[in-house]
Formats: sequence, structure tokens, C-alpha cells
Amino acid sequence: MRVRSIYFFIVIAALLVNSNSKAQPVTIMPLGNSITQANNTHVSYRYPLWKKLIDDSLNFDYVGSLINNKNGNPVWPDYIGHVFDQNHEGHWGWRADQILNGNPSVPGEHFLTVWLQSYTPEIALIHLGSNDIIQYQTVESTILDLHEVITTIRNCNPQIIILLAQLIPTSLPVNTNINTLNAMIPGLALELADPGSPIYIVDQNTGFDAATDTYDGIHPNEIGEEKMAQKWRDAIMEAMHPILNVKVFLEGPFNGSCMSTSLSNLIPFSQPFDCSPWNYFGTEEVTDVPSDIVDWVLVEIRDTTSVAIADENCIVMRRACLLDSLGVIRDISGSQDLNFNVIISDSLFIVIYHRNHLPIISSVPLVKTFGKYCYDFTNGVEKAFGAGSAQKNIGIGLYGMVAGDCKPDGLIDLKDIFSVWLQESGGTGYLVSDLNLNTQVSNTDKNDLLLLNLGYHSMVPVSILNK
Repeated sequence: MRVRSIYFFIVIAALLVNSNSKAQPVTIMPLGNSITQANNTHVSYRYPLWKKLIDDSLNFDYVGSLINNKNGNPVWPDYIGHVFDQNHEGHWGWRADQILNGNPSVPGEHFLTVWLQSYTPEIALIHLGSNDIIQYQTVESTILDLHEVITTIRNCNPQIIILLAQLIPTSLPVNTNINTLNAMIPGLALELADPGSPIYIVDQNTGFDAATDTYDGIHPNEIGEEKMAQKWRDAIMEAMHPILNVKVFLEGPFNGSCMSTSLSNLIPFSQPFDCSPWNYFGTEEVTDVPSDIVDWVLVEIRDTTSVAIADENCIVMRRACLLDSLGVIRDISGSQDLNFNVIISDSLFIVIYHRNHLPIISSVPLVKTFGKYCYDFTNGVEKAFGAGSAQKNIGIGLYGMVAGDCKPDGLIDLKDIFSVWLQESGGTGYLVSDLNLNTQVSNTDKNDLLLLNLGYHSMVPVSILNK
């Protein structure tokens, strides 16, 4: 019989070591011209955006070589105990080519490659091109300059998230060229598409009225700054939300190469985790269960610094999903891209639950690659925290979640046999004691799975109070 006491002391030690760990803030570079900088009588969009991100509990840091507005700073009131972060790269009157090469009239401000030597942005908010058009640069040359700006930023951080604005309108006659530039920006984003450094188009033009949202036909007033801030905030939230691709096997229905789908006609249309111990009351449901689906699983995100302290207090979101025969976890829409509407402050760990298999948690934080967090539990016993105590070898180089938690309470013992399996033995249907998911509860479930797995227990961390 496996015991929990050793694990208990591991968690205690990890708590002592990691309790003071802090996540690094997300670095955000507001890059542009006077619309980004603002003057001494206007706070710029950066201030209302800063407040919105604080409200979103995002741990972030504005970066940039400048800390002042044009002609001095306005009053930026403190907000919920925070002092405004003044850093930015908004350069009054500058064109995109001057951002790249410098402005001869202010040589001391340098240019983009010099600025990027002092910090590494993870998100760039780019609102550039207005001065180019106002100063009669061509739309084509401005697009080329924006291309080079993005390339230069990526040279500093190849995985940067680019938020590229379609420009706010102006009341000047050249606004027709701004519209033309805005129409070309999606094509620029497509040309520069890179899964490792996604570009999000932020439409700052639609809904912005130069007559009512600016104080001079060019620069945003308080209303305009608020509108810009909201669109930046929404884009940042979209870009920061994790998308997961996850693969996992269940020991019970695994047949040597994939998992049986014998149960597919009996799988309920609504998620089955709205009871103890999961107590998940999400509304996930389908109108039809595809024929290649094995069963429902519950996917949970935990946000912390170390797996050893990734207990239930670190849960940030859960979602019921469908598991297909190849081990791919799918959203109820059928997509393998699992979108979670949360912001990760520390590191992302993922927990997978099934109604009669022991849950597992990733042994290491998931790493974002090409815009997604991908994790495959099946190709290494070490992929689950607890290794061989958390997953079983179910084939050559393949590993799966341990079958037998019929109660389910995170421990496979004789109670699973006498309190649950014995009561359902001989039955058919969508039953918790049907460990191989073949629609029948039989001696095969008991002899081939339950008895062999006695003593296995969940390795997913729980708080000391819940042990």
C-alpha cells in the first residue's frame, strides 16, 4: 500500500521554500507618437489603460525610455494604492521612420534599437503612422516603415506579442489616407504572421469620432483616451488568455494503441462533474456526442510558482471537455484549442480529472510555444507529478491515468470494491464502476484494474487543511 506521509512532508518543505516567490510582471511597451505621449494637460490613454489592467489583476510593467508628457506632466492620481507607471515610447511629432532611425531635431532621444537595449518588452502597443500621413509621407512608405518597426522589435524579443493599431481618425483632409493605411494594416499583419510572435489588429478607428473624441482634431481628449484604453485593454486580455492543447490516456479503455469508444452512445450530453468531489457546475453540454469520444474529462488550471504547492487554493479556472480515442482533449465545439478566459500571474499547471480514474497534474509548468500551451501526458511517466505513482505504463513508451477510483476520493482501496463495484456489478450503462468503459460492470473491471491498482492515490497537491 502506498502512503501519503512522505508526500505530506514534501509539500511542507515546498511551502517553506516557495512561499515568498513572486512572478515577474508582463512588460508592456506603449509605442507611438504624440497620441501615445500626450501633453501636460492630458493623461494619455496610458493612464486609463493602467487602471483597467490593475482592475484585471494583471501583474504588468510599462517600459520605455520616456517618463514625461509633452511640456510636463499632468496629475496622475494614485489608484487603489498604486502609483502611475510613467514609462512609454510615445514621441511627439515623430514618424515611423524616425522611430527607426532617430529624429535629427531631438538627437538625445535616440531611436528604437537603442531604447530596446534597456528593456525587453513582452507586449508592444503600436499606434504609429499618423504623423507620416500628416507630413505627406506615402501610405506605401509608411507600411514599409511599420514592417521594419515590427521586425526590429522582434529582433529584441522573437516571442513578443504585437498589438498593431488601425489609427484613430483625424479631422484633417489627409484622413482619407489614414483610412487607406488602416485598410492595408491587416495585410501587413498577414505578411508578418509568426506563430511565435502573434500580431493582433486593434481597431482604434471604428467608434472614434475626431469631432467629439479629440481636442484639436488629432489628439484624444478624455473621452478619446478612454475609448483607446478600452480597446487596448480588450486586446491585451485576448492575447494573454491561455490556449491549451492537451493529450492524456485513461488506463481503463486503452486497447494498446488508442482508447475504446464503446461508451460513446451512453455518454450524457451534459458534463457529469456537478457533484462531489468535483462540485463543478459549468453549463457545458453538447447536442450529440461524436463517435470518436471516450468520455468527459474536467480540465483545471492552477496558477502558482511550483507544482509542489499547486493546491486547490491555486485554482483559477475549470472546464469540462471531451476526450477522444487518440487522447486529445477537445472543447465541446470539437476544437482541440482549449481557451481559458484567465490571466496567468505565475506559472500554469494543468490538472485532469475523470470520474473513475485518479486525477493527475503536470509535473512542470506548461510553456507557451507558438501562442499555445501544449502538454502531452502520454509520452513520459515523468509528465505527471509523482511519476510512476501518478501514471501507469500502458504500452511501449505510453502512460495513462490510473483506473479504479470508483468512490471517487483520490484513493483506490477496498472501499472501491465493496462500497461501489459490488453494488454495480453485473449492471450496464454509464456507471462509475465500469472502469474499462465498455458499458458493463464485470469481474474484468475488478480483477484487471481495481485489484491491481489498490494503494494508488492522487498525487495532485492539496492544502494541509484538506489532507
